[in-house]
Amino acid sequence: MGMEYRLEQLISNLEKLSGINEQSEDTPIVMRHTDVSTNRTYAIVCAQGEPINMVLPMNVVWICFRPDSMLYRKALRRISKDAGIFQSENIKQDWEVLYFYEDVLEEQVYDPSDLTLVGVSPVPFATTEALGKVRLSIDPIDSDYPVAIVEGDERLSNPRTPNEHTHEEKPATMLAHATGHANIIDSVPEVGAALLFDAAGDLVWRKIKPDDLT
Repeated sequence: MGMEYRLEQLISNLEKLSGINEQSEDTPIVMRHTDVSTNRTYAIVCAQGEPINMVLPMNVVWICFRPDSMLYRKALRRISKDAGIFQSENIKQDWEVLYFYEDVLEEQVYDPSDLTLVGVSPVPFATTEALGKVRLSIDPIDSDYPVAIVEGDERLSNPRTPNEHTHEEKPATMLAHATGHANIIDSVPEVGAALLFDAAGDLVWRKIKPDDLT
């Protein structure tokens, strides 16, 4: 199967931008490609050798630039960290060849075991008492309460009194602080004024005086 022209152009552009042909065999270059139609950014590795010694998304895209490889200038997406079909190419993990530009735009996710290495805590599974992730492949215990709420579910809205409305904003009358709260006495905020404590411990809007700074 031939490669789509848009993907060929992407590979050519990244080859020039990364300068990969001027790098050593063990120097991968991680590029960030933003698709204008989705406004999403994807990690694409330009490298001669398989990029397995880096923390990358599980389904990262790798463009092989090893001239003597059967995969030269082909885009590959990682499927898993298990052994794959390209072991004869000294490729240890499982990759698939991409033929279309759209294949590059798959949302990238990290292996849960790598999340701690990039400073991200894995999201726990939801319980009856705590928010979390769920598996949509599991049927709900009660069909009236599905695992996930989708468009059209009546629970996405709650048209009860009072309905959605707006009203004139009123000035704050109280401000909380580290040891309690203070009342804001009758005064109006103005440009150049600050909210300051007065002798009685209340707050008042007024301009700062030289004595306030001593």
